This record gives sequence, structure tokens and C-alpha cells, in this order.
Amino acid sequence: MNLVIDIGNTRAKWGFFKESQLIEAHECLAQDLVLAFRPRNGLEEITSAIISNSGTKVPELSVLLARINFVLEFKPGVPIPLTIKYESPATLGADRLANAVAASRVYPNQNCLVIDAGSCITYDLITDNAEYLGGAISPGLRMRLQAMHQFTANLPLVEFNPSVTSIGADTSSSLQSGAFHGFTQEIHGMIQEYKKILPELRVLITGGDSLHFDADSKCAIFADSNLTLAGLNEILVYNEK
Repeated sequence: MNLVIDIGNTRAKWGFFKESQLIEAHECLAQDLVLAFRPRNGLEEITSAIISNSGTKVPELSVLLARINFVLEFKPGVPIPLTIKYESPATLGADRLANAVAASRVYPNQNCLVIDAGSCITYDLITDNAEYLGGAISPGLRMRLQAMHQFTANLPLVEFNPSVTSIGADTSSSLQSGAFHGFTQEIHGMIQEYKKILPELRVLITGGDSLHFDADSKCAIFADSNLTLAGLNEILVYNEK
């Protein structure tokens, strides 16, 4: 059984895989990972593990995983089953690469766009011959709300509200409307922009805020909240072989 751990700036996710099949997945605050982590039937059942850490450092984790036979730290230079066309691969986020690998497995030999709606929104393009091209990064939902408060003198910090209408009736709802509807319209617009480059394009969406994106039928989006974990598992299997 494989153990996959993905540690971000604020949250951590981990999952258990049998080959490419996700058995179960969990999530917690990154700082609570070691306390929250529970193996299914003891660490003896886990033969391999992969760790991706792009945020909070968890030094106790190495002690916890010391008895696992094969532990791979996913960082720049680790082989993946894609050709990287990005001009600065050393700066490329591990989550973006993992998402790209997962997309290429879900839709092999097809052009794919992966949208990860988290703290930032990332867009990643993969061609039908397994080439990673790059993409875009923009502010996520909560970052938009925080930025409007932080970089102005009088605008308040408001909570995210996915049910807000497009016409804000006061300052708070106007901020909420701008953040949320700007988020959804940006994603729709970016999909259409990338389809000008790759007309036959499969779209996948993941990330904590992907639940708030209501895709219309023309987009034909595949949604998977555990896409990053699946991609990391594919990278683990690839390196074992």
C-alpha cells in the first residue's frame, strides 16, 4: 500500500492507495499533521510513501515514516512521466506538476487544462503527447477579499459568501460579489482563452474552492478534490519502477 502526503501553506492532505486506487483520504491543518495522522492498519501495511511539502515544515514526520521501505520526497529533479517545457522548472510548484501528471493519466493522449482553485488559482496545460507547457497563477477567492481590505484605506475585510448576487446592495456584498463572480468569470474566460490554443481540450478542476465553481454544460469539466494526491501517487509508482 502507498501513502501519499501533500503539505501546503495552511493545510495538509494524505491518502492511502492500492496501486492507482485511492482507498481513503484525509485533511487537517498542516501544523496538526503528525497528531492527526492515523494509518489504516499500522505502518507495517505501507510499503512506499511520497511526501510533497510546499508549505509548513513538519520535522516530526521523518521519524513517523522511518520504518517505511521506500520514502520519496517530491522536489525539483525527481523524474515524472511528462516532458517539462516550463522555462524555470526549479520554481514550478509540486502541486502543479502532480495535477498535470494526474490529468495525463485520467485523459491519456489528450490535451488537458488543470485548474486548481486554492489560495491561488493555478492553470496548467498538458498536451496530447505528454508535454507540460505551463499556465497561469492568479489570486484565489479569499486572497481577493483580503487584498481589497489590506491595500485600501476604508474597505472592510468581509467573509466569503458563495450565494451573493451579482449586484451588491452595500459595501460588504459588493466586495463579496466582486470576489466571487470575478472568480467564476475568470475561470470561464481562461478556459475559452486556452481553447483558442488547444481547441480539443479536456478541463479538470480541483482545490478547496472548486466546489464553488458551477460549470456550465459547455465546459464539460471533470472535478476531483483528490487530483493532487492521485498525481503524487502516480509519480511514486513511476519512480519505484
